[in-house]
Amino acid sequence: EENREIAFLSKKLAIIETDIPVTLDLEEARLGLWNEREVVDSLSALEFKTLQRRFLEKFGEEKDMDVGEQDILPARTIGVDDKEEVESFIVQAKKKGIGVPYRISGGNYCNVRIEQIAISAEDRVLLLYFDESSFDDEEKSILEKLLTGAFEKSIHDAKNLIISLAKLGIEISLPVFDTSIAAYVENPSLPSYSLDNLWEKNIAGKVVVDEKDRGGYGQQELFKTKEDEALEVAIDAVRISHLVPCLKEKLENLGVVEIFERVEIPLVFTLARMEKEGVSIDLEIFKKLQSEANSLLLSLEKEIHALAGHPFNISSPKQLARVLFEELGLSPTKKTKTGFSTDSSVLEALQSEHEIAGKILEYRENAKLKSTYLDTLPALVCKETGRIHCNFNQTSTTTGRISSSNPNLQNIPIRTKLGKRIREGFIPGEKGWKLLVADYSQIELRVLAHMSEDPLLLEAFERDADIHTETASSIFGVPAEQVTSDMRRLAKMVNFGVVYGMGYYGLSSRLGISMEEATNYIDSYFSRYKGVKEYRENCVIQARKLGYAETLSGRRRLIPELSSDNKQIRELGERLAINTPLQGTAADIIKKAMVDVDSAILSEGLKAKMILQIHDELLFEFPPEEERLVGIVRDSMSGAYKLKVPLKVEMGIYENWGEAK
Repeated sequence: EENREIAFLSKKLAIIETDIPVTLDLEEARLGLWNEREVVDSLSALEFKTLQRRFLEKFGEEKDMDVGEQDILPARTIGVDDKEEVESFIVQAKKKGIGVPYRISGGNYCNVRIEQIAISAEDRVLLLYFDESSFDDEEKSILEKLLTGAFEKSIHDAKNLIISLAKLGIEISLPVFDTSIAAYVENPSLPSYSLDNLWEKNIAGKVVVDEKDRGGYGQQELFKTKEDEALEVAIDAVRISHLVPCLKEKLENLGVVEIFERVEIPLVFTLARMEKEGVSIDLEIFKKLQSEANSLLLSLEKEIHALAGHPFNISSPKQLARVLFEELGLSPTKKTKTGFSTDSSVLEALQSEHEIAGKILEYRENAKLKSTYLDTLPALVCKETGRIHCNFNQTSTTTGRISSSNPNLQNIPIRTKLGKRIREGFIPGEKGWKLLVADYSQIELRVLAHMSEDPLLLEAFERDADIHTETASSIFGVPAEQVTSDMRRLAKMVNFGVVYGMGYYGLSSRLGISMEEATNYIDSYFSRYKGVKEYRENCVIQARKLGYAETLSGRRRLIPELSSDNKQIRELGERLAINTPLQGTAADIIKKAMVDVDSAILSEGLKAKMILQIHDELLFEFPPEEERLVGIVRDSMSGAYKLKVPLKVEMGIYENWGEAK
């Protein structure tokens, strides 16, 4: 009864009015001529690949669509047995450069294997097929002449080719133009950097690989049963040749050629070396931890069952929800399509109501660590090398950060007891060697000081003050020497919340405090660091005006979220506008440091190896006689970028990774 009027209003709003006078002449609305080229280009830009293909198929057949298509000229394939033509091909390659598509199998350095490679130079494509019986010294010599020359090699995803050829003792030398890396630098927000996707986005509709012309490739029986695959590799060679000038022009227009050539391309080679080196683990330690984790999980399971009053499947959300909300009568805070949620945020909120919530969180955390690392990593040790070879991904994040996968070694927790002990299992791969761990200190806050030019932040970093203690002193109004560990922890959250564009609600949720407290903390922060407040506001204004945010090196990230009608999405865009220049610049800095350190290690002929990158931290292993590595790493990291505040690097030498924190 209280909401009677609202109910009837809702009904009225839901009824389509049919008695509105319509003056539109439907004949005028009839579809007439339209710009097929513009439609196809728009579909390509919006990445509606299926629709674009359907338009090309339908209207290309029915309407003789004039879209400026030009067929790719069929390149002529040559084989390595035609020595005279191969020599002519090499001469041509030295003058014009080459395109190098390939096919590999396997997921990392341990099991990767190159199967096919095509090298294109203008109107010819040299095709090679690799197997144990056919690849010989002569073919290896041809490849070395082509891949180590001082002319440009255009490759899509060069790192995998570098790694797979390294197993055959073949190197690739600069200059290299990697089309996947170029596309990433141009736009780090694409859903995929596959050659097919880049072709669709940049070239499709302008240049078409016509089926009727594919007969020009691979007509010689070079591959016997592999002709179809060879055909596709040859076509990719021509695709790359069209992509390169297009992407070069885009990089030039954006002003990001320098970071592409001096950081991203050299980094491809650095990451390839890191993947080849791999990391070592102590299998005995992992076996012991696995046993301990099993015992811990059994103990936690018994405690949880006792608190519930009966056994149940802790890993079943449905059974867990029944125990928590029906049997124990706890307060549900979030609902899903299948019932009440039991995710970590819900359990964290329930900890004050019942002991079982905390025990379940502890059980989940340890179960995840066991399955993700203790059960998995020993099985990933390569038999040939005795090491784990993960993949470092250069085009997988919109922030510019490097990620790792298969396995992901960047997410091993450092604050949990089991996580720290797992890190203790990472050791030098050579007897008597040590680990060097080098970590940037508060790099994103230092970038914030540089970009905001806040005088208090600049001054604090210049005198190497503890920025979290200083912030706590300001927020709580106490002298620095009276700041407690809890005060500093909260101030640290505020400091990094500012970097990540966090607002009052975000801080309130993260710390479990009231909105009033969160508001007071943030307002107090901005009253002290006025330059930071102004910087954040300007970031949003500029990004809204330009449609993107950019790092100090000019790397851009499009932020379409800022123009959304949805408030939550718009607020996400504002956080991205604030965070992208800071986190992106920090990513650029450590990438530059990695390239510089790697170059120094190679030029000095050291045995030392850079083996892991974990966000702002680098891991090396080295023999005891090469302690000069410490100075090399410190100089390279602290000098990677010139900021208005010093780049501070914290370093230590350890027997295992767990000792570092």
